[in-house]
Amino acid sequence: MQTNRSSYLMRRLSCGLRCALALANVMISAAATPAWAKFCGDDVGGVRIACACGDVVVSDTLLQPSDPVVGERCSLDGLVVAPPVVADSITLDLDGLTISGAPYGVGIRVQGGGSGGAVIRGGGKQRDHAEVVGFLTGIESRMFGSIARIENLTVKGARRHGLSLRGRGILLVGVTASSNGGDGVHLVGQGGRLVGVGAFGNAGNGVVLLADGPVVEVDVENNGAHGVVVRGRGATLGEVRAVGNGGIGVLAPGVDEASAPRVVSERNGREDRRLRPQVAAARDGSGGARKPRQRAEGKAR
Repeated sequence: MQTNRSSYLMRRLSCGLRCALALANVMISAAATPAWAKFCGDDVGGVRIACACGDVVVSDTLLQPSDPVVGERCSLDGLVVAPPVVADSITLDLDGLTISGAPYGVGIRVQGGGSGGAVIRGGGKQRDHAEVVGFLTGIESRMFGSIARIENLTVKGARRHGLSLRGRGILLVGVTASSNGGDGVHLVGQGGRLVGVGAFGNAGNGVVLLADGPVVEVDVENNGAHGVVVRGRGATLGEVRAVGNGGIGVLAPGVDEASAPRVVSERNGREDRRLRPQVAAARDGSGGARKPRQRAEGKAR
C-alpha cells in the first residue's frame, strides 16, 4: 500500500513539473505578444499555418512569400520563436525574404529554442541573405540557451541594437548589422564565435562582446562609437578589420597584442587599437629574458 502511494505521489510530482514548465512557456510567450497572435509554422498539429506579424513560431518553418509577415510592415513584433519546452531545437528559415516593422517591437524575438537552441537562417535557394528591417531591436534573445546559431542575415535600421543576444556558444556566420541606432551586435554570455560578421554605420559600437572565450572575425567600419569591444578573458581575435570608427578601433584589453597579428585597424577617431601590451624586452636586448646576477668584483668569496 505504501509503495503504491509513493508511486502515485511521484507521478503527481512529475506531472506537476511538466505542467509548470509548459505553463511558464505559454505565459512568457503570451506576455510579449499581442492578443491576436497565433501559433504558426510548417507543422502546427500536422498542418502548415502561415505566419503573420506577432505570431509565435512553434515548429521548424520555411517562410513563404505568401506569408503575411513578409508582405506587411509590422506595428509591433515581427515573429516570436517559442517552441514547446520538450523540443530538441527549432529552425526559422527566412529563405532570403524580408521582415520589416515600425520602431516599437522586435523583428525576431527568440524566447526559446528547445534543448539545443534555435537556429535562425537567412539565405535561401534564390537569395543569399534575408533582411530584418526597422523595429526597436532587430533580433533579441534574453534567455541563455535559447539561441544556437544565426546565419546569412542582414539586420538594419533598428532604433536600438541590431542584434541583442544572451547565451553560451552562440555562432554568428555571415551576419551584417548596419545603420542601427545602437550597437550593431551586442552579445552577453560565454564563448561564441563570430565569422564573417560585418557592422557598418551603426550609431553605437560595431560589435560588443561581454563574454569569456569568444572567437572574433569581424569587419567593422564607420560606426559612431568603438569598432570592436571585447570584455572578457580568453578571447581570440582572428581576421579583424576596424576602419573609420568614431572611438577606438579595437578595444580588447584582455587580449595580448602578440596574439592578434591579423588585426587591421586604421583611421579611427580616438586610437586604432587598445590591447594588452607585450612584455617589454630587457634593456640589454635579450628579448625579455633575465640574465643571472654576477658577483661584484672584489666581493669576498
